[in-house]
Amino acid sequence: MTLRVRKSIFLVGVVMLAIAAPMSAKAACYVVSRTNDGLSKPTAIAASRASFDAGLQSYKRKRGWRQITSVRARRVRPDPLWKAVRTSVPRSALLPPASRSRRHYTVCWTGVVSPVVCTTGALVCGR
Repeated sequence: MTLRVRKSIFLVGVVMLAIAAPMSAKAACYVVSRTNDGLSKPTAIAASRASFDAGLQSYKRKRGWRQITSVRARRVRPDPLWKAVRTSVPRSALLPPASRSRRHYTVCWTGVVSPVVCTTGALVCGR
């Protein structure tokens, strides 16, 4: 190969890397949810939110992110804790109102095994 061809190939490679680098640094977002139970609605909400917050670091590692850029409340469907007992949550079991903060959206219902079960969800973005 001539020197001119080698330089051209090298230049094309550098340009491709320059284009691809910002694309890999873009934030990706996923809806994340965690479910937990409690003896009352306030304790179940607290347990579900604590479980959600504790799981964020492992979720960050799983996605290979260096940092989590944002966490915004997002409504999620109730996710039964004991799926062997209840595969879905009937509308009649829901305990209104849903609890919402900037970071968490929590839906609760009466459980079969536990008195109250809650699922907390959010849109989690990172890079």
